[in-house]
Amino acid sequence: MKSRRVVTCSGGPAFSKKTMRVVVALGFAVLVLGLPLFSQINTGRILGTVTDQTGGVIAGAMVAVTNTETGVARNLVTDGAGEYIAPNLNAGKYSVRASAAGFQAFERHNIELEVGKDERIDAQLTPGQVTQTITVSEAIPLLDATRATVKGTINTEKIVDIPLDGRNYQNLLQLRPGVTTKPGGGTLTTSTNGLRPEDNNYYVEGLDNDEPFTGQSIINSTLPTGDAATFVPIDAIQEVNVQTNSPAEFGKRPGAVINVGLKAGTNTLHGSAFAFGRSDKFDSAEYAFPGPAPKQPAELEQWGGTVGGPIVKNKLFYYAAFERQTYNVGANYPVITPTSNAGDATQSIAAAEADLAAHGFAPNPLSVKLLPLFGTNNTNSSSQNYGFPNVVSIYNTLGKIDYHPSDHHTLAGSYFFGNGTSLAESITGPGITQPFFRDNAGLRAQFVTTSWTWTPNSTWVNDLRFGWNFHHRFDDVDDITTPLSSYGINTGVTNPRLGGFPTIQVGDFSQIGGDQNLPKDYGPSKNYDLVDHVSFLRGKHAFKFGVETLFIRPFLGTFTGGRGVFNFITGGTAFAGSTPLEDFLAGFPDSSAGGVVLNGNPLRKLRQEDYSGFFEDVWHVMPHVTLNYGLRYEYFTVLRDANNLIGNWDPTVGLEQVGVNTNSAYNGYHKDFSPRAGVAWDVGGKGKTVVRAGGGVYYVDLVAAAMVDNTQLPGKPSGLTSIPTAYSRGADGSAAPLNPLANGGIGTAFLSFGGSALNWSLAGPIFPPNTVGTAQGFKCGDGLKHPTPCNVFALARNIVPPRVETWTVSIQRTLTNSLTWEINYIGDHSGNLVGIRDVNAIDPTNPLENVAGTAPCKTSVHSECITHRPFYSQFPYLQFINYMTNLDRSNYNALQTTLTGRGYHGLGFVAAYTYSHGLDDYSTARGEHTPQDNLNSDADYGNSDFDQTHHFSLTLSYAIPGRKGFGQLLEGWAVNSAVLIQSGLPWSPVDTRDISKSGDKRSDRWDFFGNPSDFKAGKYPIPFYAGSVIVGGSKVINPNLPASCVANATAIGTFNPATPNAGNLFSFGCFAQGGSVFIAPLTGTYGAAGRNIFRDDGFRDWDFSLFKNWTVKERLTAQFRVEVFNILNNAILANPGSGGLSSAKLGCSCQTPDSGGQNPLLGTGGSRAMQLGLKLLF
Repeated sequence: MKSRRVVTCSGGPAFSKKTMRVVVALGFAVLVLGLPLFSQINTGRILGTVTDQTGGVIAGAMVAVTNTETGVARNLVTDGAGEYIAPNLNAGKYSVRASAAGFQAFERHNIELEVGKDERIDAQLTPGQVTQTITVSEAIPLLDATRATVKGTINTEKIVDIPLDGRNYQNLLQLRPGVTTKPGGGTLTTSTNGLRPEDNNYYVEGLDNDEPFTGQSIINSTLPTGDAATFVPIDAIQEVNVQTNSPAEFGKRPGAVINVGLKAGTNTLHGSAFAFGRSDKFDSAEYAFPGPAPKQPAELEQWGGTVGGPIVKNKLFYYAAFERQTYNVGANYPVITPTSNAGDATQSIAAAEADLAAHGFAPNPLSVKLLPLFGTNNTNSSSQNYGFPNVVSIYNTLGKIDYHPSDHHTLAGSYFFGNGTSLAESITGPGITQPFFRDNAGLRAQFVTTSWTWTPNSTWVNDLRFGWNFHHRFDDVDDITTPLSSYGINTGVTNPRLGGFPTIQVGDFSQIGGDQNLPKDYGPSKNYDLVDHVSFLRGKHAFKFGVETLFIRPFLGTFTGGRGVFNFITGGTAFAGSTPLEDFLAGFPDSSAGGVVLNGNPLRKLRQEDYSGFFEDVWHVMPHVTLNYGLRYEYFTVLRDANNLIGNWDPTVGLEQVGVNTNSAYNGYHKDFSPRAGVAWDVGGKGKTVVRAGGGVYYVDLVAAAMVDNTQLPGKPSGLTSIPTAYSRGADGSAAPLNPLANGGIGTAFLSFGGSALNWSLAGPIFPPNTVGTAQGFKCGDGLKHPTPCNVFALARNIVPPRVETWTVSIQRTLTNSLTWEINYIGDHSGNLVGIRDVNAIDPTNPLENVAGTAPCKTSVHSECITHRPFYSQFPYLQFINYMTNLDRSNYNALQTTLTGRGYHGLGFVAAYTYSHGLDDYSTARGEHTPQDNLNSDADYGNSDFDQTHHFSLTLSYAIPGRKGFGQLLEGWAVNSAVLIQSGLPWSPVDTRDISKSGDKRSDRWDFFGNPSDFKAGKYPIPFYAGSVIVGGSKVINPNLPASCVANATAIGTFNPATPNAGNLFSFGCFAQGGSVFIAPLTGTYGAAGRNIFRDDGFRDWDFSLFKNWTVKERLTAQFRVEVFNILNNAILANPGSGGLSSAKLGCSCQTPDSGGQNPLLGTGGSRAMQLGLKLLF
């Protein structure tokens, strides 16, 4: 066996035991606080081995790693194995110089170091004088021969050059293999490798940037309408690094680690100024069913600038950026308003007033005062179209300082401030009657990042970081500051947070007033992140260990109904046969629930911490084989509230409140150990082909919204913060109500008043005195003789953080120094994701005693149905118990391949393709509905919401060869393209009419017979055939029903030829297309159609830009840009989602994704749009 020869050189700094103790102490100083240590999330490493011509290692060689843009150098000495490492380097351009006594110096230039990447630069020294230098300038091949992670970097050139609608970097993530983004944009629409959208990790400068409530990025989080409400200017981003199957230094969630690295100042003054603009005059008309929609006015302006440079050359640098974005989009929504012209009393004001007079009633002065708020309608039709534009205003600013006082110390800090506001139609109730009833939403985001990197010698590095995040999203009505007196109404609501006009609903007319679900606050929330990690080189081992403590402080306030809701819906209140319009004009609210107002305190100040620590080793086992392994430990503390306004429901205890009858809402879990391992093999040792394999275990820290904001579940209980411990409880049908939980203090309720209890007058107050803001109405009954039962969201007391296992096998091949091909097999699996089911659900298929025949529950309030709830005997005052536990599963397998070319005669490109399949029970952590069958939740296992079989992307930049002269007209041209082609995403229609009689009106599916591809969503609805027609004034079976519908309905018992005018085929009809049919199941049963069996039409988009650069003078360039989005004007169709079974529009992608996603100007999937821009670069 060949022995290893070691050449020893003298020199190099000494490493004292005292220094070692200090460094180790720093590394573990915050171990009690925790970690996801970041040795490389926002930095990279340059490492290598110094040898002589025979392959013998050279110990004590001097190595200088220099940032060529700032002049800052890291001076190192190789150890006894000839190894050196320079960790924690900012992304940028570097050179490496190695020298030793008796050898010529070696220099390597043009080293492009990316965020999170290892660049291995081995130096072979030739005997000679140190004054002689061997220089290598060719580009480094795009290979990673040290780690088994799968990652990609989007560098600054691609970020600023690729046509990017809205200049939002997150729109580039969809171009990465394995990343699925639902077209149109919006909150939580990005999934990585089949995982839930909450599972991604966002970082800025290596520090946590996850919004604490939903898990989206703080700096690019969204509003209810429009695109990102704040964003880091893309001209200030150095790189965006996307990493999956990450090593032990990363944790908290198993999805992609997405880190934004910011630019820094250099020794040269540099920067940019830019302005972009769009107008509907250059855009194509939007597609909409049944044809193109009229173009709405739209204008966008986006401008700003950046500047960076030295304060002290080679020492102290600054960088700053600012960006402003404003846009408005016209709107045209249908509204229904009473007409001033003659007509009948259902819609004509004149006719209603005349009929009131005939019955001896005069118009109520308050109603007369409010009537103009419907708007003016001088037509004979109540159907009108009103349009109030959506207006968005955003500004963002960023500053950064980098300081290098010596070779051993580097300090950096950055601050970001962003503010965005949106004035738009309500999402939940579009069609308002006045512009001041629009939603006024806003978001303010801030972050601070600081870091101190200490390099005491060539083998030790300590990196200490601290970050602070601020996030406040508010959704208000636009008139929140308008005094009620200006409207002439006094409701009795005086809380200034609940300002604005109440919501008034009159019959089928559009409501007057803003959205009753507002105001709503997500924040102000704050995160504090403390990170410390140590890197240590010893021989062939590069060790890392570190700790992190993340303090999470979410804040939530939901004030649904807080301004008051008044109903004139039923009619017949003023006198027998009166219309709702007449009741309103006469001032008679509905006799039941005529007025509703929120009572109680909905504000919650939540608290949670993440503690973590890890150890990792990158072991250069052999010259061409590197093994990386590590272990991570995490502890996520139990979510709590600063005022103990949080609780739970336990099947053995009942209602619980922290600080009252329990110490915590659920039990903490202390066994989150996450091993990670990987190997990289440089086949042949020539840096041409690398084979990698790896795997690991990851745990999920649930976002707060998953536990406290599930308002779409049956019964709409929001979460652990709404456990009704302050409510009185009905014991049974005859006993007196039980008292509330002793000292229980959680309670918010809608206090409902009949019309006779309200003072509908100009003087007011309308609501009875001493009721608004009190605890009245806090009652949970059994639904029999006591009030309606309460509904709860509960968490299994011994719930554990979901565990995800991932694995990958990769081959990376350098075809040329400019062309690299990579192929990856990636898989992940989880068997204990959180899922929700109603544990108090009735089994509708079981006949109940005292119910005629064997019929299932007729309605969810039938007495036998109530008393047969599983927990009725213990908790008769509870109906829906939506119980979260480790119920769900997921599986994902994919083949991902990437071809990357750079610097090839001005051409650079990345082509990526993914072939994948993802399965799960539910695709988000935040529940919107329970399984169709709560007693058989496995039946919901199917295609993930983000399952996308094929995904192809291409980004391309080409600098067109120029020719000097002609006033620069023939030079400085460049083209850029981004192409994205995706196969269809799943959709799963549900029926909202409770055919199963389970009481849940959001989960019932039908029976499907045939090939799901026959029901592919498209421009037109799938043909619907009504089950009945009117003949001679009577409803009879439709004689034109397709034979396939009749045959399959007969087979499942929903049609009987002997009694054709009965059964669910008669009641609900059917859908039929191709050879497939969709029919309702038997009442009291669940449909057999699987979840997510249908697909939409997919996504095909080509964005294109043309640049012209003009050299104004030596260091000043003007760049004119034309950017066209969806240049081919493909009709891209939105996913139909879950609706349609109760309408005749099943399968209709009736709009484009941008409009469907409430993002009509900047969302992906719109019709062709053009943007012009001008940049000044210096």
